[in-house]
Amino acid sequence: MLSQRADDGSLIELTEVVDGELMDSLIAMHEVAFPSYSFVTPLLRERAGLTSQVPHVHHHHWLLQVDGSPAGFVLFDTNLFRSIAIAHYLYLDPATRALKVGQQRLLPWLSQRENDQLSADCGGVNVLGVVAEAPLTSVPFFSLIGMRDLAIEYYEPKVGPRWQGPGSELHRIQLLWFPPTDSDPDTLEARARHAGAAAFLLDHYQFDADIPWVAAAVGDERHRRPPQAP
Repeated sequence: MLSQRADDGSLIELTEVVDGELMDSLIAMHEVAFPSYSFVTPLLRERAGLTSQVPHVHHHHWLLQVDGSPAGFVLFDTNLFRSIAIAHYLYLDPATRALKVGQQRLLPWLSQRENDQLSADCGGVNVLGVVAEAPLTSVPFFSLIGMRDLAIEYYEPKVGPRWQGPGSELHRIQLLWFPPTDSDPDTLEARARHAGAAAFLLDHYQFDADIPWVAAAVGDERHRRPPQAP
């Protein structure tokens, strides 16, 4: 999908994984990096080689290789309906984290590649960037690579990939935003906040839009619901 030399000469390759041995490598790394999220493995295998059953969502499973060896992965979705990408999981092998491309660290370089993919998926229309979830303790680190804390009350389901209804265990977390390249973040931030929260909370987790904190997080996006698959 993409090959580029790091500043030290290492060959960086990003591959869109659909099935086979590369998917096995990605899953093995995910199980080690995120042992508490075992429900992701069957989801990845289910999606392997398949087109998304949700018309407005494009799933992306990127395997990062350095000099031919697996060194990380990026899992994210493009939400075409809301013109935003939601990042689920990102992992870099410790040995690769110091690599630079064009004097830019690998993590922000990957975030920009996600924005490039979002723009391509949306046909070049104006897009709103990438949102991701992170614990409060990680916000200072992510701010160093250009991500903004959207500063809203926000929770994720504590168990499984979907909200299980009233009484479900929730986990407080921050919603962060990586603006599109060459954009004016101050102009876009309010739209990105609501669209990003809606893409995660309504479209992905399927929370009830009438829950007060959900309604506050998504704003007017609660009235915009994507078409359902036939």
